Amino acid sequence: MVGPTISCEGSALNGDFRGKWRYNPHVQSYAVATDRVGLQVLLDDGRVFHCHNNRWNTIYYSELGSSTAILKAGYNIDCLMTKYQNIDWRNKLNWGCNSRSSPQSDLTYDGITLDPLEVMFVKVKDFLLQRNITYALKAAQYDLWLENEPSGNVSLLLSNKYANDEFSHKAPRILVTKARGSSCFDVEFYRQRNGDLTGAVKSDTAAWQHYTFYGQFERRPHRFLCPMNYSKYFKN
Repeated sequence: MVGPTISCEGSALNGDFRGKWRYNPHVQSYAVATDRVGLQVLLDDGRVFHCHNNRWNTIYYSELGSSTAILKAGYNIDCLMTKYQNIDWRNKLNWGCNSRSSPQSDLTYDGITLDPLEVMFVKVKDFLLQRNITYALKAAQYDLWLENEPSGNVSLLLSNKYANDEFSHKAPRILVTKARGSSCFDVEFYRQRNGDLTGAVKSDTAAWQHYTFYGQFERRPHRFLCPMNYSKYFKN
């Protein structure tokens, strides 16, 4: 049985987090393919195609359960994720993949985000687009271009959502940069590596302001001498 993605994130029976769990790797069920042998294994299980009474049990018995049935029958599962090529999922040493995190959120795929050009199929739902999940935005944009063919649509060819609303795209990075502060910003390095700014950034404050609002978006060389302390922005 194969699909675009595999997850090792577990699921609780009946949504009871203190109760019984399944932790096996599983092909995520938004797109799945198998052959006649695999289909018969799933049918013989008796619970994979059953209509369950809640979402949690559907995930437990149908999504995770389908991969459980395939693995118990001695067959392997597979996906299109580059990280998981040639993995024998029957070996339980592999069952903690990706620190048991689903790859379906931004950066949760080992620090990067799924790409439709890697896994072919991704989820595109309104709530994912509203959350600005990168792979959903990419897939929706690819679909727009393919459906409308910019070669015959000059307005689409010339359009650029970033240019039309530049500030809203820049604002999150500006806010993070301002929160980080200038204490670890290497001003001398910034000046030396960006000689064209000599007359424009005469003070350390001016250099920092230039980097915050312009330089980081112009791909200018820069460096920080210490990591950002994110913990001070979160309360336990």
